[in-house]
Amino acid sequence: MVARKNSTGISRRTLVRTGAHAAWVVPAITLATAAPALAVSTNPKVVTSDVSGTIDLKKLKIKATFTNTGSVKATSMTVMVTVTNADGTLGTTITGLKDGAWAFAGAGGTAFERTYTFVRADGLDVGQHKDLEFIPDSTLGADKAPTGGGVITIAAPITTPAGTNSGGAATYDALQPVVVTSEITAKIKDGETLQVSAKFTNNGLVDATSLSVSVTLTNANGTLANTVNDFSGGWTFNGATGTRFARTYSFTRSAGLDAGSNKTLKFEPESTGGDDDEPPSGGGTIAIAPPTTTPAGSNSGGTGSYPAS
Repeated sequence: MVARKNSTGISRRTLVRTGAHAAWVVPAITLATAAPALAVSTNPKVVTSDVSGTIDLKKLKIKATFTNTGSVKATSMTVMVTVTNADGTLGTTITGLKDGAWAFAGAGGTAFERTYTFVRADGLDVGQHKDLEFIPDSTLGADKAPTGGGVITIAAPITTPAGTNSGGAATYDALQPVVVTSEITAKIKDGETLQVSAKFTNNGLVDATSLSVSVTLTNANGTLANTVNDFSGGWTFNGATGTRFARTYSFTRSAGLDAGSNKTLKFEPESTGGDDDEPPSGGGTIAIAPPTTTPAGSNSGGTGSYPAS
């Protein structure tokens, strides 16, 4: 009997002969498949950290660090810093930009909320970090700091190419005067007038652009007039209220009181006797209320006494 061949002329099994022996071998078929590719990030990932607002040399210094934790370089980076201020004293200009690779692109908004924009043309390499540090100017004038506290908010940086970036925030304390009243004294000057004196010192970090003081005198004999005979230069006498037993004398220093400086107020209250050469008779007390400043400050007053003439 003759074996049947298939249509190709090749039997279903291929006969392999090795030497004197023969074996039937079934062909093996292998399916080749591509290995899955690993997922690789193709974006920058700039993280904002260490955001702060601190007082340095009577200035508000804002600082933040930006780090590229991604696997691709950010070829350019734009950062927007929004600062709020309770007193509305934020200017539109800045100083103290240390790193020359940052360019200040301007500020928008109001004196109560400003957005300062910065551009870094050289971007940020993978694993690299850069600090941004600047000092916002004040609407109070040159070499003045913004008063009042607020919040610093940094939006997620804008990068090329676009990345999964994140921003940050911080708060900063109010900058304010701290005017302390001291050395409150009263004496009979030349046997003719009562001279009241007090010293005012600004221990704060910002200037007081104006300063108002109220001095209340009591008098056992009720001989206090509502006028003064003399007072220190640089001060304005605004008048007196009350009775001859207790008068409040008001003064203003329009030039204010610079941070770290002090000024003394001296004045001579007149007597109800109408004689310029006669001090108010009877002793009494001196009470100075916490001074009123612009901007408002953590100010303190004081007390004293004076003898009968």
